[in-house]
Amino acid sequence: MDAASYIAASGMKSAYRAIEIATNNLANVTSPGFKADRPFYRLLQDQVEQLSGSRLAGTRTDHSPGSLKMTGNPLDLAIDGEGFFAIRTGNGIRYTRDGNFTMTQAGELVTQEGNQVLDDRNQPIILTSQTGVPNEIAVSREGDVSVDGNITAKLGIYRFADQAALLKEGSLNFSTDAAPQRVVNPEIEQGVLEQSNVNAISAMIDLLEMQRIFDINQRTVYMVMNNINRKAITEIAAQ
Repeated sequence: MDAASYIAASGMKSAYRAIEIATNNLANVTSPGFKADRPFYRLLQDQVEQLSGSRLAGTRTDHSPGSLKMTGNPLDLAIDGEGFFAIRTGNGIRYTRDGNFTMTQAGELVTQEGNQVLDDRNQPIILTSQTGVPNEIAVSREGDVSVDGNITAKLGIYRFADQAALLKEGSLNFSTDAAPQRVVNPEIEQGVLEQSNVNAISAMIDLLEMQRIFDINQRTVYMVMNNINRKAITEIAAQ
């Protein structure tokens, strides 16, 4: 494969991966707490033929906050500022901005996937009262959880000095080997959800642009390969 077709083929591969990223962002435009992925590229250059292109080198998560939407559901929680909720999954403790919580029959506060929401001691948060089903669940701005007027737990809200150390696991959770730092004065909103930070219009524009780039590189590869085939056939015929 010559330099032109190699660079074009690399461009096709990068554009295809970027299309997948943009498509996933669009698919999660309504997912609470979702953080968009952004591709970044590495320059490809052939000094002999003076050709240049790019290859997708990886993705970075955009941790900018999404807008806050009031729901009125007392189990919906949003972090207004820095930090992540801590949850316990089958793979261990993970971190999320998705506060679309619910309660099990046993009274545990859990995610929609059934993962336990943890307090500031990494223990499950129990919402039952002495009489069983609570009449009132309140969460203060500082993260204190009260059941029928009695404080029973404090939400575990954590930050990380380097958010690049957070690795996306699925769509809404993050894993990391970095040590979490507890947010001492979190700002929690009850009855509110943080929305996805995906801008649907921008994501659609990105998707269309990547599809255009993919098509251009695909045509270039076909053109180069056709030229190579015609040249080979001509040489064989001349023998």
